[in-house]
Amino acid sequence: MTTPECYESQFIVRYGYCDQHGRMTLSYLLKEAQQAAMEHCDELGIGLKYLLPRKRAFLLARQKAEITRMPEGGERVRIETRPRCCGFLYPRRTILRSMEGETLASIDARWVLIDTDTWRILRRAPEEMAGMFPPEKPAPEPKLPPLLEPERSLETRVPLHMTDTNHHLNNASYADLIVDLLEERLLSGETVRSLDICYHRELRTGETFTLRSQTLSDGSVRIDGVKGELCHFESQVFF
Repeated sequence: MTTPECYESQFIVRYGYCDQHGRMTLSYLLKEAQQAAMEHCDELGIGLKYLLPRKRAFLLARQKAEITRMPEGGERVRIETRPRCCGFLYPRRTILRSMEGETLASIDARWVLIDTDTWRILRRAPEEMAGMFPPEKPAPEPKLPPLLEPERSLETRVPLHMTDTNHHLNNASYADLIVDLLEERLLSGETVRSLDICYHRELRTGETFTLRSQTLSDGSVRIDGVKGELCHFESQVFF
């Protein structure tokens, strides 16, 4: 089903993209949500074929994933994505369900439309998109707690295979970097129940930066990526 308010489809979880437990990886989950959003835009005529010649692009500002159960390899999954318009923000909620109706995961994303020549946010929707998505009232966005005392720092580089058509580290690939810093807890049997990522500045192919992490008093982990004095992304992971 495709309308401006909703897009629905199904997919089978590919075994080759699953983790050591045979379950969907965190980055795979985010990629499927991103794929559904792109397919929806294509169906509405505002996908890449529309955006690229006009020097426009949707960029992700923030997304939060809540996970009840990660789908397993070979499992057929229903995915539903619903966009909204809130000023210059384009919120989008995506839900994954089993074929029996069980809610597996949900992803709340905040997209912005930019001019790729100036990298400035477009405060007004193009005429073709005006009124396309249902309006939503703005709501306060809580800030992530500060990362004050890093327990671990890791120098890393953006590899080519993690970048997208904008030559930036793909939105979902940040999850792979985050998971690597959580290796000890994940191998001990813990599972990620929630991930909140704020994207501040792009990271380009070949660019080096520092990943830092700190375990907070509630057991969650704060992870960010910095280069010099600039923070490129922030995240918080709950188990």
